Amino acid sequence: MRSKIADIKTSTDPKQWAIFPRQELIFKHIDENGMLNPIVVDSENNLQFGGCRLQYAILRGWNEIDAVVCDDPYEVTRLQDEQFLFEYTFLEEQYIERKQQEDSNGYNNNMVSI
Repeated sequence: MRSKIADIKTSTDPKQWAIFPRQELIFKHIDENGMLNPIVVDSENNLQFGGCRLQYAILRGWNEIDAVVCDDPYEVTRLQDEQFLFEYTFLEEQYIERKQQEDSNGYNNNMVSI
């Protein structure tokens, strides 16, 4: 679905986020190939992952972005894992971002973000 960027909630303003080499590589990939993957938000429009893509869209003045709405933490993890595999197609491993997320059972899951 298409989401209005102005409705997407983040804890800080994406215009103020730093741009590191990882973001530059992702931005270059989007410039060359288009935005191939949606961001993920929950049902209240809180960004779950896809911050680099959201930042790219905001910095380029987009009004809308493709988004998947997901409130299920296991599905969010699955979607992030898919993104993790996609990142490996064009990013060197040092730029793959991994996060640890503790699930409701107290287990740590490796998560990635792009």
